[in-house]
Amino acid sequence: MDSYVTCFDIETVGSKPVVIYGTKNGGIGAIELNSDEAILLWETEEFHQGEKAAVSHIKVASLKENNNNLILTREDGMIEVYTYNSKSHP
Repeated sequence: MDSYVTCFDIETVGSKPVVIYGTKNGGIGAIELNSDEAILLWETEEFHQGEKAAVSHIKVASLKENNNNLILTREDGMIEVYTYNSKSHP
């Protein structure tokens, strides 16, 4: 990661916490926390649309049953909603 984390949310997958985060350069990613290590599950490339791409808020939610959604806002006011499972990219 060539940027820094600007916000994060935590979800539980099985019995393990997973941190979903957004970065200053607009990327998003997921890290699984185990008792002895953190495992990077996935990470997106930086966001290249405009200069104000930083992720300003991120929330994991289930908008439909059996469906994980990632809701994020960017510095420029853009709102994005993704569907994903915890081990694959949105």
